[in-house]
Amino acid sequence: MATATLPDAPVISPLHAAPNQEKTIDKDWYAAPLGELINHIVDTHHHYIKATALPRLRSLVPTVLKAHGGQHGEMLHQLQDLYNSLDAELSSHLMKEEQVLFPYIRTIEAQSQKGATQPSSPCGSCGACGTVRNPIQQMEHEHESAGQALARLREVTYDYALPVDACPTFVAMYKELQRMEADLHQHIHLENNILFPRAIELESASGEKR
Repeated sequence: MATATLPDAPVISPLHAAPNQEKTIDKDWYAAPLGELINHIVDTHHHYIKATALPRLRSLVPTVLKAHGGQHGEMLHQLQDLYNSLDAELSSHLMKEEQVLFPYIRTIEAQSQKGATQPSSPCGSCGACGTVRNPIQQMEHEHESAGQALARLREVTYDYALPVDACPTFVAMYKELQRMEADLHQHIHLENNILFPRAIELESASGEKR
C-alpha cells in the first residue's frame, strides 16, 4: 500500500488576500471631527504597532534567524536588517505624530471652533515649522520610506512564501509581518488621504478668517 506524503508547508496569502484584516472603514472619517479621527488612529493603529507588532517581531525575527540561519541565512539576515530599520523608523515616527503633529492639529480644530487665531507653529513657540504643511510633509516622506521597506520585505521573502522546513515560529513571524503591513496601509491611508488634507484645509480656512 502506498504511503501518503505530507504536503509542503502552506504559503501565506499575499496582502490583498490576507484573512482577518479590516476590509472597510466603518465610519465616515471625511466628516468626523479631526480629534476623533486622531483618537482612532492612536488607539487602533499606533497601539497595535507599539504594543503588539513591534514587540512580537523583536522576539520572532532573531529567534527564526537563530533556528533557520543555516538553511536560509542570507534571506533572514536581509529580513532582520530591514525589520530593524523599520522598527526604529516607526518608533520615532509614531512619537513625533503623538507629541508634535497630532496635538497641533487638535489645537487647530479647537481654536477654529472658537473662532480664535491659530497657533504660530506646530513646534510651539520656536516658529520653525511655520505651518502644519511642513510636519505633514515630513510624515508623508516617512510613510513613503516605510512603504518602501515593506515592499523590500516582500521582495526578499518572495512574497512571504514559507520554506518547506518552516516551523511554527517562522509561520508566526510571516503572519505578523503581513498583519503589520496591512495595518500600516490602512493607517497611512487615514493620515495621507483624510487627516492631513483636512488639517491643511482647516488651517488655511482659519487663516483666511484672521
